[in-house]
Amino acid sequence: MSAVADTVFAMMVAAGVTGLAVDSMVKVAPKPVTADFFEVLEIKAERAGSGALLWIDRDIHRAVYMTASVRVMQPTRRGVEQVCIADGPTILYRPEAVMPQPVDLGWWTWGHCPILPDGRTVIETTWTPRDGSLEPVTKQVVVE
Repeated sequence: MSAVADTVFAMMVAAGVTGLAVDSMVKVAPKPVTADFFEVLEIKAERAGSGALLWIDRDIHRAVYMTASVRVMQPTRRGVEQVCIADGPTILYRPEAVMPQPVDLGWWTWGHCPILPDGRTVIETTWTPRDGSLEPVTKQVVVE
């Protein structure tokens, strides 16, 4: 073989080995999960007048766009009845973001559900990443 043919052959082998290595790394690397970006460790709540105060313990590990929705529900004999629902806009959750503690129910629901019904009430919050490959995160807290 000529020097040119040897060089071309060596380049093709190198390209093939590189492609195989990259393909193998992509298959071995785990797919990202929501917890790689965002986690809610705990939500606490207590009644405060006609509303509620909430303490949200969450960690933002990497920037991620998400929407949040909040449902206020009450148990009934037939199941859980939705009293109010509030959907928030898509926002960028950043690791350096600091959330006030506590927040009131009006703040938490963008002014849509400021009043907590009498009796046992469930506040459910779902954060949905804009990236469809990431799973939503849903947390509930019960207020007596």
